[in-house]
Amino acid sequence: MGLAGMNQFEKTTAQSEEQFLRSVGISKETFEAIFNLLASHIQSILDEQPMKKHGQKSQLRLLERLLLTFTYLHHNPTFARLGSAFGISES
Repeated sequence: MGLAGMNQFEKTTAQSEEQFLRSVGISKETFEAIFNLLASHIQSILDEQPMKKHGQKSQLRLLERLLLTFTYLHHNPTFARLGSAFGISES
């Protein structure tokens, strides 16, 4: 599959370790560890409060939301640029 058919997460994770570090600000290993902790924490909240409303369903998967967060923190781009890169609304 060419880069044109890939989403932002797939494009970023396909990069070398050095490119990933420059793009995201943390290593792939650290990203994966943080993701696993976050996913576990979210699952424990859902298990404790299964009927509680948790807001609007996100257009992005958890991995993509985490990548977006680190991209924002590392580069501080405009919301228009983030929206364009991740295929979401800038608001």
